[in-house]
Amino acid sequence: MELKIYENMLTIASMQELRLSCGFPLLDSGMVRTALARSLLNLSAVVDERVVGMLRVTGDGVFVFVICDVMVHPEYRDRGIASAMVLYSLRCIENMLPSGVLGTVSLFAAKEHVRLYKRLGFEALPSRDRGPGMQLTVIGRQGEEK
Repeated sequence: MELKIYENMLTIASMQELRLSCGFPLLDSGMVRTALARSLLNLSAVVDERVVGMLRVTGDGVFVFVICDVMVHPEYRDRGIASAMVLYSLRCIENMLPSGVLGTVSLFAAKEHVRLYKRLGFEALPSRDRGPGMQLTVIGRQGEEK
């Protein structure tokens, strides 16, 4: 299996196809277009000219980065594709940072993937020096009266 990773080539169709294959619902195409456009980086993992994995990086592009939407098609899992994409994204993030500047890379790991991210150097929170990661889900109200 020859894996190729491409930067900022992910299409709406490929993202939607991966979402479906991984058990996530389709999103509005306009929303996907906006999400891709606002990403600092998106990666496509390609095997035999087929997009089999994706990853996005969001954040301020200065010193805060968030890895999200790491997905690998079920037929291609357990082949190191997710690890390869995360490592590739970390190199890209390092190259975005000015020399000597510290950046923070965060992510939310599904429980079954915590080991993967720990192997790649991520630290589970809370830790000795940091509090727990936290999350809040909000519902959009765009267009509603304030």
